[in-house]
Amino acid sequence: DIDRNQSKSPSNLASYLLDSQAIQRFQRLTLAWRKFNVNAPDLSISEQGSIEAAVKYFKLSQTLDDSSSLRGLLSLVARIQAGRRLDELKPEGKKCRPRNPLYQAYTQIAKKITYQDFKRSLSTATSLNTNLGGLIVFLPFAERGKIGVRDFQRANDITLQNHLAAHPHFRKLSQVGDEFVGSIFANGEFPTRIWENYPFGEDLPVKHQVELLGIEGPTLPREYQLDWSERIVTVQPVIALTPSSAHTPLSIVRSNGGTADNTTTGSTAFPALSESPSSGSPPSNEAAQSTLHSTINTQQLTNTIPTSKPFLLPTLTPSLRLPVSSSLTESIKSAETRTGRTPLPNGRHSSAPWTDVSIADFSSLYPTSENNSTQPSSPISQAASSLLQKIGSPAITLVDSPLSTSSPTLVPSMFPWLDDALSSLDRLDEGSWLNDAIINAYMHILAERHNEICFLNSHLFGQHRLQDSWKAETGHPLDSDLVLTPINEADHWYLLVMYQRAAQNGRVVCFLDSLGSSSASHNRAFTRWTEYLSAHGISGVSRKYITVPKQVNGDDCGVYLLGFVGLILEGFRDFIKAVEDNAELGWTINAAKLRRSIRSILAEANGPAAPGVVATKSDDDVCMDSDRV
Repeated sequence: DIDRNQSKSPSNLASYLLDSQAIQRFQRLTLAWRKFNVNAPDLSISEQGSIEAAVKYFKLSQTLDDSSSLRGLLSLVARIQAGRRLDELKPEGKKCRPRNPLYQAYTQIAKKITYQDFKRSLSTATSLNTNLGGLIVFLPFAERGKIGVRDFQRANDITLQNHLAAHPHFRKLSQVGDEFVGSIFANGEFPTRIWENYPFGEDLPVKHQVELLGIEGPTLPREYQLDWSERIVTVQPVIALTPSSAHTPLSIVRSNGGTADNTTTGSTAFPALSESPSSGSPPSNEAAQSTLHSTINTQQLTNTIPTSKPFLLPTLTPSLRLPVSSSLTESIKSAETRTGRTPLPNGRHSSAPWTDVSIADFSSLYPTSENNSTQPSSPISQAASSLLQKIGSPAITLVDSPLSTSSPTLVPSMFPWLDDALSSLDRLDEGSWLNDAIINAYMHILAERHNEICFLNSHLFGQHRLQDSWKAETGHPLDSDLVLTPINEADHWYLLVMYQRAAQNGRVVCFLDSLGSSSASHNRAFTRWTEYLSAHGISGVSRKYITVPKQVNGDDCGVYLLGFVGLILEGFRDFIKAVEDNAELGWTINAAKLRRSIRSILAEANGPAAPGVVATKSDDDVCMDSDRV
């Protein structure tokens, strides 16, 4: 179980507020509002006097208890409005409400309540409004769990807001929340959503649930369809698996005839989708539809967030969306102007099913010399090939040298991830999210440069039954001193690392996460991993914690993951010593330069540079750095 204090840290609170359970809470809230709004209290109080209006709002909040999520939300909104009306009486430049008007309002409240409780009630409502804005609709009202509404009003304002803003679903869910709260003041006019007519499919990824949360019905966007039980699933694209030529433009034409920059859906603008296999079992012609990762309109957010940004505006209007000239919208506009498009998500993107090829299938492509020495034209040693045949995983013996001085490694064009990665180089533009093709191809290349590295494909953690699929696909990963596995959960990349302690004294697992993420996510991954190992007779696996550099936006988690991989391979023994000693790693990562370095290395791996790619020799040296422990 997660430590109680740790579970209520700002990072965990942010993850808790924006996960799939929060989406379900909002759906239940919406359906309750449909039934309740006929007899709903009128929140559009028109009294001109601030004190009189505040009293009416507060009395209204008292008539609503916390017996249901909807009543809890309406009570909170009424208290926020009461505090806002009293704030109108603040002298210019003052932060606190004047005492006399506050006390006057208190004396007019008939229901018994102490003055301190009255002030505290208004203060906590204002704090939630400042911290969360429209996200208050996702709060766990009327729930009796470890995390409650009070935890969000106690959290440090700026820290919690930073974690929320870095979450990939922040902007979309904030917009949906603002629209719902606005409907409360517009006589309940909240347009019917598509998911009210057709529920989500059981395996519909969270990113798609978020995208569909704000889509009005009844027309389903063409990127989705209904399964046999009339549940929303994603459409399986028809994708040609023929490797692209060296002269293929980087602006890839989609299978639907549009381009990545101009795809539209009916009369409503809808971002282009990237092609991906399902996150469940390997796709087949008869299988259920696999997933697409839609573009969520999330952009790189500034590191500094205003200390106060309430969603309730001074003058209430039916729509409470961000004003056109707000700092957030200006940040989004500037990012779109810079990149010329909306950034794509870092979800799975490969056009080739991961089961089509195993690493062992490629061992015959690399000739080996009789003395087992490695030549530039034969990057895998004979010993490594036999190991591949034994365990089926890329434990590869190659160039044993630091990453910053490694020579280019040519990868055959038949390499499944490389073609997809070269077709996805626009994901390496600033503000874009890395997909699985980039992650897997780059990690394969790094594994080929270092000894005894076991790299596990990012899709493996997406399988429902690790024991069955991993045994068939990757064999036994424990013949290697180092195992690296990228994991993607809820649109966020982090790295699982396992290493062998000296003298066969057990194995250690740690998670390197540039966002901190939710400990619950790490716990789930650790449980699944150890269950898989236990099924193969492996025990004695312990878990260690290590602090790593944190990303400063919502776009660079995949970049930081690859940076962590490079730094580990550059100083494997130093990394282990730091973990064992609970010491600082001393790592620094320049995300912008690392993006350019990754692009260059992928181009070098394909031989001639891809169009528009200029290979550099210095980026490896400057984009990542570590102080030796």
